[in-house]
Amino acid sequence: MVAQRNGQAVSLPEVAEGLQLNQATAANIIETLVEKSYLEHIGKKKGYRLSPASFRLTNEVAYEQDLVNAARDAMEELTTKLNESCILGTLRNYNRHILHVVNSNQDIQVRIRSERSVYEIASGRLSLAYLSEKEQERFVQHNGLPEPTLWEEAYSTQLF
Repeated sequence: MVAQRNGQAVSLPEVAEGLQLNQATAANIIETLVEKSYLEHIGKKKGYRLSPASFRLTNEVAYEQDLVNAARDAMEELTTKLNESCILGTLRNYNRHILHVVNSNQDIQVRIRSERSVYEIASGRLSLAYLSEKEQERFVQHNGLPEPTLWEEAYSTQLF
């Protein structure tokens, strides 16, 4: 049902009604699909849509490819100019997810996992910093605060 919406979000009530399930059953199924990264939650009122993991099941490479194509030349130019790797990432299900990487030709390279907790890494923290205040509040409500041992500066600078 979600796949048939061509990228448009589907709310929980729409899923329950469309599949003739009670909302609790539909919510449990959706929660499992979100945990397994096959669906992504894009907002309480907006609902759910397929995630990249769903597209990988079918070897569909077009997902978010427009964004990657639009950024590729600028990323390559930046990497050439600075000789540093360039990452294109998004926040997805409260994690930083990498869409595309242009690696530098430095002798030492760091392997980058495609999905990491926002709190663990600089690129995730930077993405969090650019969220609106309301989105940051929603993020903290969903995830809680980072452990002080994980991100000590979050407490000392009173980011949250």
